[in-house]
Amino acid sequence: MVTTFGAGLRPTFVRQLSAAAAELGLAVEWLSDHWIARVRRDGVTKTVIGYAFPLNLASASQLASDKAGASTVLAAAGVPVFGHELFRFQGVERERWSEVVGGMGLPLVLKPHMESGGIDVVRVASVDELDEALEFLAGKYRAIAVSPYREIEDEYRVVVLDGEVLLTYRKVRAEGGDWRHNLRLGAAPGVVAEGGFRDGLAALAQRATEVLGLRFCTVDIATVGGVAEVLEVNSSVTLERFAQSSPENEGLAHGVYRSALSAAF
Repeated sequence: MVTTFGAGLRPTFVRQLSAAAAELGLAVEWLSDHWIARVRRDGVTKTVIGYAFPLNLASASQLASDKAGASTVLAAAGVPVFGHELFRFQGVERERWSEVVGGMGLPLVLKPHMESGGIDVVRVASVDELDEALEFLAGKYRAIAVSPYREIEDEYRVVVLDGEVLLTYRKVRAEGGDWRHNLRLGAAPGVVAEGGFRDGLAALAQRATEVLGLRFCTVDIATVGGVAEVLEVNSSVTLERFAQSSPENEGLAHGVYRSALSAAF
């Protein structure tokens, strides 16, 4: 019998993965404070680490996690994408930080090039703000991704498994809330109904996953001036806050993870 007692910071995911495994006739052993799941059937063992399922090649996952690298590869393939430039702190004198990055023009968005979830994403509109942000980020990261600030109208998340879109939802910012569209920062999810607009998002997400060589991932798509572009791609599929927003959404997230586990076997 699988227990989810002590599931830590992601009880919904642990419960959903355990339930999905049981439905598929899989045995689950949770390790490392429920961060690692060893899933077994008929002598075959697969490992889920964090939110990363055993479906993507390590090289493809690494590329997706690198915001600057992924945007460069997608742009080279003709995929509409928010451009991100890699900026390394190592080897650059401190007084040159603002000069080098500021040469792109203000305002800018600075973010850790290997993080997700809106962690330490900073918008700067002046040289003083830029200097302060660079000093803060340099104390925590070796490199960042830099992009011009653009007024995003809407942001969507598309979940793709083996070329099939399993879920599409809009990240709705709270009135007067944070400028970012992350659920952990107060945005609310709104499932996008089937139709022409959803089909367009699906086609863009499917193309991005094909170019990056991913089987299972989420593609974040933003619209600016009515034009949809890929913002970033995540090879770890996190639906914790989406699932917690309503019973219906929890059911949708459960279906996604059940499909991913099934595909792994």
